[in-house]
Amino acid sequence: MINTLVGCGFKKGTTLFGYGYDFRQSNRIDKLMEGLKVKLKAAHQASGGRKVNTISHSMGGLLVLCFMSLHNDVFSKYVNKWICIACPFQGIVTC
Repeated sequence: MINTLVGCGFKKGTTLFGYGYDFRQSNRIDKLMEGLKVKLKAAHQASGGRKVNTISHSMGGLLVLCFMSLHNDVFSKYVNKWICIACPFQGIVTC
């Protein structure tokens, strides 16, 4: 996805930011939440103070959802739109 967005004209560190994390750990780790807060602030500043659009994939959606529940004021300040791709909000289908 990053390569596709770069191909569309986005520039890493200027108009395109990523946030990696260990999906096997709890979303409620303070260091993880603080890191996302710092990344959103940096993206917001790089955009000239405009709200940014955020894309999350898979467990990243749960990370953002957790962040929203704990830091809704920060999320609302920096994020315009949130797009989720294949996020397991409803769990999984069992056979």
